Amino acid sequence: MLEDYSLFPVPANDELNIKFAAAVQQNPIQMSIMDASGRIINQRKMTPKVYETIETQTSPSGIYWCVITDNKGRVKNIPFVKK
Repeated sequence: MLEDYSLFPVPANDELNIKFAAAVQQNPIQMSIMDASGRIINQRKMTPKVYETIETQTSPSGIYWCVITDNKGRVKNIPFVKK
């Protein structure tokens, strides 16, 4: 599952892009962005394409986690830095 997702740019500025591998495209997922305290600041269900963009311009600088749960219940936590 690790190779199924990649985030860029890191550190993020105004937006964070997620690239999805072909194996997970068109399969429903839930995506959450959490801050260092564990607070969910963005959450949505989607059927991903190759790239999805998440707006981060209103979030303060810090460490965040992109939490992706796939349609099989597998969870992937991907840390990233917001500049």
